[in-house]
Amino acid sequence: MKTTIPVEIPNTIFVISIILSATVIAEYRVGVGIADVTGPIAQIHFLGYANPFQKGTGLHLRQFARAFIIEEDNQRVVFVSVDAAMIGAGLRSKVLMDLEKKYGDSYNEQNLILSATHTHSSPGGFMMDLLIDISTLGFIPQTFSALRRGIVKAIISAHNSLEEAKIYISSGTLLDCNINRSPSAYLLNPKVERDKYEYDVDKELTQLKFIAKGNSRLLGIINWFPVHPTSMNNTNTLVSSDNVGYASILFEKYINKNKRIGKGPFVAAFASTNLGDVSPNLKGARCVDTGAACDAVTSTCGGRSQSCIAYGPGRDMFESTKIIAERLFKKALEILDKNDEELRGGLIFGHQYVDMPSQYIDHMMPNGTATKVHGCLPAMGYSFAAGTTDGPGGFDFKQGTLSDNTMWNFIRNIIAEPTSDDISCHHPKPIFIPTGRINVPYRWQCRIVSVQVAIIAHVIIAAVPGEFTTMAGRRLRRQLEETYSEHGNQKSKAIIAGLSNTYTSYIVTKEEYQMQRYEGASTIFGPYTLDIYLNVYKNLVNSLMTRKEYDKGIPPSDISGKVFSFATPILYDLPLLGYSFGECIKQPSSEVKTKSTVTTTFVSANPRNNLMLDKTYLTVEKLTDSKWNVVATDADWETTMTWKSLVLVAGYSQVTIQWYVSKDIPSGTYRIRHFGYSKPFFGNIRPFEGSTKIFKVI
Repeated sequence: MKTTIPVEIPNTIFVISIILSATVIAEYRVGVGIADVTGPIAQIHFLGYANPFQKGTGLHLRQFARAFIIEEDNQRVVFVSVDAAMIGAGLRSKVLMDLEKKYGDSYNEQNLILSATHTHSSPGGFMMDLLIDISTLGFIPQTFSALRRGIVKAIISAHNSLEEAKIYISSGTLLDCNINRSPSAYLLNPKVERDKYEYDVDKELTQLKFIAKGNSRLLGIINWFPVHPTSMNNTNTLVSSDNVGYASILFEKYINKNKRIGKGPFVAAFASTNLGDVSPNLKGARCVDTGAACDAVTSTCGGRSQSCIAYGPGRDMFESTKIIAERLFKKALEILDKNDEELRGGLIFGHQYVDMPSQYIDHMMPNGTATKVHGCLPAMGYSFAAGTTDGPGGFDFKQGTLSDNTMWNFIRNIIAEPTSDDISCHHPKPIFIPTGRINVPYRWQCRIVSVQVAIIAHVIIAAVPGEFTTMAGRRLRRQLEETYSEHGNQKSKAIIAGLSNTYTSYIVTKEEYQMQRYEGASTIFGPYTLDIYLNVYKNLVNSLMTRKEYDKGIPPSDISGKVFSFATPILYDLPLLGYSFGECIKQPSSEVKTKSTVTTTFVSANPRNNLMLDKTYLTVEKLTDSKWNVVATDADWETTMTWKSLVLVAGYSQVTIQWYVSKDIPSGTYRIRHFGYSKPFFGNIRPFEGSTKIFKVI
């Protein structure tokens, strides 16, 4: 039964309807699904740090799409958490196109939410915004296709598993998992506002739990907690879903028991929220050469941003990733059956495209008079090029830059020169790249954004097209809850689903914008970006609650026919002289101990020949009762696969597989197998496989 109220009804009927609807339990149906979205693990640049030297050389953790369908009274909302750096408008459009072919208009722009986890260790080249794709040498069809296929497959799986279910919400405080990486900018927010909160980052983990109505079987969970998936730093070249991805794996392994990763019926997502200024590197930023604290505003050491890097809590990035993931998992498990509240009441949702530069709002001046302000054409500031303490940029750029540079301006103006209106609109941001003025060979950044809201009972999920900082997210949540209460509802819970549907970089408060840290410089629509979003989301919620029609907007243009790629093609593969594809050229020791690492090397071919989606490049197998049983694949934490091209033009390559033998591994007889595909001079790509000799774990 719907709890929304028809338009223009008397207030007395409105109140009576609210009272009556509160006594009705909504009959929900829920479906969950998971699918592999791992892109090319070799030779493709990662998306996130924009590091030209961060090119994939192998695999640490596979990427997955985790889909959740919620249905009530023949209305559906689809939420998909994707192990990817971000979501592009073009990707969402193609996913919707595939779903329409199969289900008609059941899944559409109004009810589909695609939210990226924001891992910085995954292949790029799928955004179709040149500023983003340029760091990955353009558009990479393999990356795009893997994401598109996997997202659709996860949704199909969720659709096919729909059943009557109950939905619960709970939350818990999680400390020692995140810090603010721009605390100096956060302190510019009004003290009276900051005093409402104990910390300068949010510490609440919020969980939606889905339980089958018939047998109380746990179907899935979605957790939201603000932390950047940047535990794996910009020196990493192995594809990984980072801390939140591993947290999902830990929870799924705990519930699904003996199922292989990505194959079990229970699905757990750790989705992104207002993580804009939030870092997992708990030791904070220090000068790598001296150990001293970095400059608080510029994040430099001796004037260089490259020397100011954040680390921790572990000894290296792998241990840090593991620690953060385990803390997320343990807190989510702790609150699984504690203080949870069943959701009752209904389901409403809506989506609109908003042209940000054309949005005008009233702004109160210091003298008490109101004036009209508007969004700016997209532009990136100088501090954007400095990067963050999680991954510094290059050259002489630094955060907190409030003035431009003659040399860089000269180079910039060759591409596009900002107008006086641009400079005035973005002030005090010095414009480094006026992206909104560049459309050659195609657009550099979107000006049309995706705004979406789904309300499940009294839980308001706001799908936002970027990275909200801590205080920006708090203001949006407060705005959503206040707007909801204006319609006679006494309580509500707002959740921000970050990096959804479109990516428009960062969203900071107007106060934080003044310092022009990395986050402020990357707020592309100017100082009033957040205020415009607050107004847009307020209007959308009002329209949904009153059943009023609203402008759905015009989607960004399809530029899929204009994209290009400079990625190196695969010409052919050759085995090493005297060997065959799949042959093991470095065998493990005949006996290995637990808490040690087995290392082995195989003659191989380029992994881009076949992405092995829903398959594996490797298995670790144990001999039991004359049968080989798989104990680990390339999706497990304990394994890594590193590919190396020996002579690029000759097509020779090899892979090194490592398996950490944990203390829980039983003694016995084992082997490691490798699977791949080779490309000959002529003919079709061919499969191959190989195996090590057997070895004993003692």
